[in-house]
Amino acid sequence: MTGPGLYDPTSIMNADVLTKCQREGWIKLAFYLLSFFYYLYGYVPFTVRHETMVTHLIMKVSLVLHTIKNLGPVKR
Repeated sequence: MTGPGLYDPTSIMNADVLTKCQREGWIKLAFYLLSFFYYLYGYVPFTVRHETMVTHLIMKVSLVLHTIKNLGPVKR
């Protein structure tokens, strides 16, 4: 390594660097929080819609099975 590292103790406490890094950290945190809640907001309606479709499918299948069961064996 030719120069000081990213976390060089002599430069990390420099007020300019510290302020810049803190600002960058807050911006990243805000971005990730907004992204998380945006995707959560999109996921919940999708899950509810998917659950409703599955419920309707199960009801239709059970109706078909009930109808088949009530018909009994095919007589020839």
